[in-house]
Amino acid sequence: MAGWTEHCGQALELAFDNIDTDRIIPARFMSTPRAEGYGQFLLYDFRRDTSGQLLDDFPLNTASPASILIAGRNFGIGSSRESAVYALVDAGFRAIVASSFGDIFASNAVNNGLLPAKMPDDDISDLKAAVSGTDRDIAISIETQTIACGAYRASFAISDIWKLKLQNGWDDVDLTLQHAHKIERYARENRAARPWTWPNGKDISIRQQQDSSGSWNSFRITPVDTKEHSTCHSSGSSNSFRITPEKPNSKSPKGSMGPMRYSNK
Repeated sequence: MAGWTEHCGQALELAFDNIDTDRIIPARFMSTPRAEGYGQFLLYDFRRDTSGQLLDDFPLNTASPASILIAGRNFGIGSSRESAVYALVDAGFRAIVASSFGDIFASNAVNNGLLPAKMPDDDISDLKAAVSGTDRDIAISIETQTIACGAYRASFAISDIWKLKLQNGWDDVDLTLQHAHKIERYARENRAARPWTWPNGKDISIRQQQDSSGSWNSFRITPVDTKEHSTCHSSGSSNSFRITPEKPNSKSPKGSMGPMRYSNK
């Protein structure tokens, strides 16, 4: 996914509050392969009458192709379906301007390169007035967090992390990979500090306290390294084990669990 910092495009006003994700894309279309494009399903029922015909006065049916949507309050509330974002992106939108968003929708939007630009209601009203009845483009800058149309200029809110992700075209996995060296260093240091948490080819003796009398059940855990039953780290260490009782304790309640002590043999 390519990142972006600036965009200039046509704006479309959708003057409705509380447009949820089921309106953005009805659930019955979500089994469609993404490769076929979800833009065709955007606001599918909302923009049609009961007979399935497009409404003549619905903004999305009458306006020129737009890439910036000026929406009402609470845009994208409802279920967490990421396909709602797919529908907007596949329809050509790069930014949604609203005073509030569904939290999960906004997060999904950023992960797909779609800007959820949050602005106060008063600023959005002024923005609508600036573009009303004209074909003037809106210019958006993620770097300066501003939206401009002619002489009108206002700021929008977005977190620093979301800003970074949009500029670089990162999703959550990409962002995590930027810290791969820190993760790898932690894994090395943690293995050195707590070797007993890592399969190392040695038996591990476990004593499990079963009751207040101080009685113990002892077990031995032996790594099993077979192609059928084990998965291995890059070091070749086995992740599968055989547990063998050493000193059965008939006094212990069946199935009870207590604190466990470990020691490498």
